[in-house]
Amino acid sequence: MAASALETFSQTGFNEALIQRKGSDNDHFNCAWSVFIVRGFILAALMSLFSDNIAALFKIPHTGDISKVLALSFILQSFTNIGIVKLLKELRFKRYYAFTTITALGDFIISIMRRLSCIMHGPWLWACWHGML
Repeated sequence: MAASALETFSQTGFNEALIQRKGSDNDHFNCAWSVFIVRGFILAALMSLFSDNIAALFKIPHTGDISKVLALSFILQSFTNIGIVKLLKELRFKRYYAFTTITALGDFIISIMRRLSCIMHGPWLWACWHGML
């Protein structure tokens, strides 16, 4: 819940601006990608910093540790390929659909495999962060 709140309230709107702006060149895309990376590190730092407070709020064991691990997902997600926005801008939906479908399918398979691994070898709570990463 805390991760979703941080993600929602820190949206930059750069993707939409790049799609709508006529004449967006590679410099605009590179700048947006750099801002996303900086944003990812800042959100990860905030999530790590307030993880103990989050654990106290929910009163669930190991929530603080899981919040710290979930902070890594902000960093990993910040390195998302900015070329996806370019595909949308150029209305190349076939390639966009193929990319997002393959990515989602890969995420799904990895989440199931890690969930099964956690069922057999560890607590269910750690499976949540496996799925997020």
